[in-house]
Amino acid sequence: MREGDPGIGFPEEEAFAAKKPDPWLSEYADVSSCFLSGDSTGGTIVHYEAAMVDGGNLSPLQIKGMLLIHPAFPQEAPRASVELSNAMVSFFHKSALPSGAPFGHPLMHPLHPESPKDLSRLRLPPKFVAAASNDPLLPGDVAYFKALRRAGHEAQFFESPEMTHCFHTQFDGSSPAVAAHVDELEGLMVAFIEGNCR
Repeated sequence: MREGDPGIGFPEEEAFAAKKPDPWLSEYADVSSCFLSGDSTGGTIVHYEAAMVDGGNLSPLQIKGMLLIHPAFPQEAPRASVELSNAMVSFFHKSALPSGAPFGHPLMHPLHPESPKDLSRLRLPPKFVAAASNDPLLPGDVAYFKALRRAGHEAQFFESPEMTHCFHTQFDGSSPAVAAHVDELEGLMVAFIEGNCR
């Protein structure tokens, strides 16, 4: 993979363009029906990977959809929460961006006027955006989804009530109420994939 190339070129280049394809991938992977998925900053990466591809041909790999679960698109310093303190957000922010970069930097928020890729001009596959009502990053998630729809993109939005940032990754099985929210989120993700893998 070359610098500046989308990271999703890796399976194609390493496994399918090689003289001896990876046997496990050759047997089990269906690269004609792939989905990009990530939560928190992983959701941010999903957006930018898809934006770098911009509808281009990655044959035989075909991206059928994007799942952004509680993506991190902070437009400004978010309010603190138990699960996601301002100190944590600041640490991640400083780790990912140039020194002194403000919240809402174009590399962290695709709605910034100086974002490398204009949403209205991007060719993106269908998107599922999940948020949580008690997530301090909720405003950025809502703004991103609304901007997608204004730009004419196919997108679904789901907000888990009374839940916190990435609650599904921290669930230990002890709360039936949280279990119901995890099941609901998982069910919607499965339905989105099944509905778009044709």
